[in-house]
Amino acid sequence: MQKISAADSAYLMKHASSCIREQQGMIHALQEKVAQLEKKANEQARAARISTIVEKMASKGLSHDMDANQLREYVEKRASEGPNALAVLESAVDLSGPDMGEKIGQLQGSTPSSFSGSHAAHRFVAGILQD
Repeated sequence: MQKISAADSAYLMKHASSCIREQQGMIHALQEKVAQLEKKANEQARAARISTIVEKMASKGLSHDMDANQLREYVEKRASEGPNALAVLESAVDLSGPDMGEKIGQLQGSTPSSFSGSHAAHRFVAGILQD
């Protein structure tokens, strides 16, 4: 093992602390950048999940009274209600079947309405109910 001279040791002691401070500053800056990128990625993932939920709701007929923008606002509002709200809404949409939001019949004595079901069976049942 080689011995370090007193001059080299003094030089090392003098410059080591500034080098360590510089490295700590770089580490802190990189940690902040990573946190920003993680936040951005989480926001993008959340937006993608919301878009998927909106598309599923529209395809299953769960949003007849809202246009796409209103539906997106509704889902975003519901998602901000709690940490698991988006997952609960997503599960509820997944559990619903196709055309569950459509009105396929009416109670006797209620006001008549037109039916525009997408399935022949629904239209058949609605025709029987309207007679």
